[in-house]
Amino acid sequence: MAIRDSGGLEVLLNILETDESRCKRASLAIIRIISSSPEIVRTIYNMRGLETLVKCLADPCKDVKILSAETISNICRIKKARRAMRHNNGIPRLVEMLNYDPGQGLDKNAKLSMDAAKTGAMALWSLAKSTKNRDVIRKAGAIPFLAKLMKTGQVDVVIPTVGILQECASEPEFRSAIYSAGLLENFVQGLQSSNDELVQFCAKAIYKCAEDNFARKAVYDLKGIDPLLEIIQNSNLRQNKCLVAAATGAIWKCSSAIFKTKKYVDKGIIELLVSMLHGETEEILINVSGTIEEMVKADISYAGTVKKCSGIPYLIKLLTIENQELLVNTTKAIGALARDTESRLEMERLDGFRLIWSLLKYPSSSVQASAAWAICPYVKSSRASSEMVRNYVGGLEVLVQLLMSSGEVQAAVCEAVAAIASNPENLAIMSDHNVVQYLTQIALSQHVNGNDLLKSCLAKAIRECCVWGQNSKEFGQRQAVSPICSYLSSKDSDVVREAAKALCALSRDPQNCITIHQCGRGVVRRLIRHTGSRDEELREAAAGIMSNIRTLALTTEKIRFYQSKN
Repeated sequence: MAIRDSGGLEVLLNILETDESRCKRASLAIIRIISSSPEIVRTIYNMRGLETLVKCLADPCKDVKILSAETISNICRIKKARRAMRHNNGIPRLVEMLNYDPGQGLDKNAKLSMDAAKTGAMALWSLAKSTKNRDVIRKAGAIPFLAKLMKTGQVDVVIPTVGILQECASEPEFRSAIYSAGLLENFVQGLQSSNDELVQFCAKAIYKCAEDNFARKAVYDLKGIDPLLEIIQNSNLRQNKCLVAAATGAIWKCSSAIFKTKKYVDKGIIELLVSMLHGETEEILINVSGTIEEMVKADISYAGTVKKCSGIPYLIKLLTIENQELLVNTTKAIGALARDTESRLEMERLDGFRLIWSLLKYPSSSVQASAAWAICPYVKSSRASSEMVRNYVGGLEVLVQLLMSSGEVQAAVCEAVAAIASNPENLAIMSDHNVVQYLTQIALSQHVNGNDLLKSCLAKAIRECCVWGQNSKEFGQRQAVSPICSYLSSKDSDVVREAAKALCALSRDPQNCITIHQCGRGVVRRLIRHTGSRDEELREAAAGIMSNIRTLALTTEKIRFYQSKN
């Protein structure tokens, strides 16, 4: 602070404008140390010192480059400094510093090149916290340099390198580049390191990369699951919560590959995961509950083991924690477990269904959507659910009103409406709360276009709601039939099937039959073609629509015939 207040900082920055390398080194050595202070960092930024430091990255003296990069690494902890680095073209200069050849030997120049690569990586690690900077780093050609640095085997270099990669792996294009460069293998190898920090960042990188089946299978095939499990099995390593969070995150993302076989189930992975549902940080709980959901989705028989290990009470308890991500994963896990009869009965005993239903009022669309999805398997699987739903005062009204939320919530709520509407009394209540009007508004809205999941769930809800009273006729009057007809041209087979089934239910009303027929020859042709489909449900639905249209036509013809006679 004394340096800043006495005007010393301005002098130090001015020295960097000179051509004397020794003076620059001395000045940078001081600035690097004092830039650990947040106050000094803000002052340097306000004095436009960052632009001067970027110029120093082009200095022919490697010591000046190294010290500049270290200082930039400190300054770029603040958001506006990261943006300024991008605007001042500083990122490509830092990427150039990564160009280290492992075959250079061990002389002084080689050591300086290694130090330059290390400090450049540290600065880029700070910069990679910005989404826009990640794209600039990739376009500057950083991936080949980072791949080389991963192979150096020097922990102090590999750690910031993995740090950059795990930050940037959240971007799809960067992930593709990581796959192409074969860096997943390096991450798995890093899990074997004796350095806990390196292991943590490698596990985090796997967590970020394992967003698709290709990466998950690759990690599994590279035998990356065993070292991850060893981390959470080791009582000493369990004390390092950041490491455990990274490991459980990677296990969660790779769980679809892990639970395809019983290899790890036989080794006690389910019991281990259930034991981590309490007494851990919220980040770990998020990952563990997510893993349990994927596990039960892969094989419903695993639900019995979760119940036997007393996992259900722990999951129900997690529903009371105010953490959005945790609530999303926990409701998904409970929804998956609800398909198992014994697990569902225990949830009922613990009042879990009521807690899930109450989350429909939670002020987060993600939580509302996951709660609605969790309701579906419970309603479909439990005979007592219909009466229980009615016992929640205002519950059905809340559900119906959520149909006017965002697309993410709408798809889940449509699915829940379809499940609940299978009970006539519940359907009558929802009809009184204008479910037909809300479903029609979704069908007529623009945001449904391109959302195949919403189309499928919406068609399913409309089909189920047609059973009650004059709902089918009301759908027609509100002009919901034509949009559903357009779904028949979808490339998604689920959408086409559900649309056909919805139209079959709607076509029981004569006016809707006319609307379907008037939608154009294309609709009728598709229906005729679908009557020969290999999909039994689609075939029957299409045949049902054509039968209803033909019945109406014959009835009309008979009426005309008798009228002409009279």
